[in-house]
Amino acid sequence: MATDIAFTLGLIALLGSKVPASLKIFISALAVADDLGAIVVIAIFYGHGFHMDAFLVSIAIIAIMGLLNFFKVYTKTIYILLGILLWFFIYQSGLHATLAGVLTAVLIPSRRKGNIVGIATQARIIFDHEIGRIRDADISQESIRHQALSIIDNAINRLTGPGEKMEHSLVTPTNYFILPLFAFFNTEILVIGTYFDVFTPLNIGIIVGLCIGKPLGIMGFCWVAEKLKWASLSPDFNWSQLLGAACLAGVGFTMSIVVAGSAFEGEVLDGAKLSILIASFMSAVMGLFILNRSLTAN
Repeated sequence: MATDIAFTLGLIALLGSKVPASLKIFISALAVADDLGAIVVIAIFYGHGFHMDAFLVSIAIIAIMGLLNFFKVYTKTIYILLGILLWFFIYQSGLHATLAGVLTAVLIPSRRKGNIVGIATQARIIFDHEIGRIRDADISQESIRHQALSIIDNAINRLTGPGEKMEHSLVTPTNYFILPLFAFFNTEILVIGTYFDVFTPLNIGIIVGLCIGKPLGIMGFCWVAEKLKWASLSPDFNWSQLLGAACLAGVGFTMSIVVAGSAFEGEVLDGAKLSILIASFMSAVMGLFILNRSLTAN
C-alpha cells in the first residue's frame, strides 16, 4: 500500500487526451480508497503507545464536528480550527495523526447547489442598480458599495460547499510545496554507505507486491465484480487498458514510504525505501507501456 494519487495521475497525464475520462475517474477513485486504506492500517497497527485521555478528547472533537455537520454549519474556519485540534489530540493519543485529515474531510458538510440562474439574475440586478447609482451620482466606478459585493459573494458561495472551497484553496500549496516537502523528508535515503540486497525476502516482497500484487489484485477484483454482476466494465475502455492503469497503481511512493517508516528502521528501512522506489519505477514503465500500446492499438 498505497497508490500514490499525485504521481499516478501525473503519469496518466503524459498520455494526454488518449486516456478515456472514465478510466481516469476509476484510477483516481481507486487511489483515494487505497490511500485511505493505508491511513487506517497506519492508525491501527503503527501507533506508538495509546493514551485514553487524549483519545477521548479526540472523540469529543469528532462529536462536535459531527453536530456542526448535522446542523449544516458551513463556516469553514471552525472546521479548520477543530481539525487542527483533532490532529493534535489524535497524535497525542498514539494513533497516527494522518487519521485526523481523513476524519476532518469526512465531517465537513456538503450542501445542495444553489440555483445558478437565480444567482446570475440576482447578481445582474445588483450590478445594474450599482451602475445606475454610480451614473446618477457621477462618481468613480471603484466606489461600488461593499454591501453589494458582500451580497454577490454570499450568493456565489451557495454554488459550492466549504469542502470544495477548501480543496480548491489547497491545490496550489499542496502541489508546489507540501507534496515535494513530504516526499523529500519521507524519502531521506542514505545511499552512500548503505548495504542494499534486493534479494532479501523483505525487498523482494515489496517489489513483487507493488509490481505484480497490485495489478493482480485490481484485475482480479474487477473480474469477479463483473462476473457476479456487481459492476460492469465501462464501454470507454477495455481490459488491456484497465491492466495498464492497474500497473500504474503500483506507483506507491509517498504513503508506502510512510508505512515503511512506521514499520522499519535503520538499514532495513533504507532497503525498504529503495525497494519502493524501484518498484514504483518499474510499475510506471510497465503501466505506461501497456496503456499506451493498448490505446494506440484502438
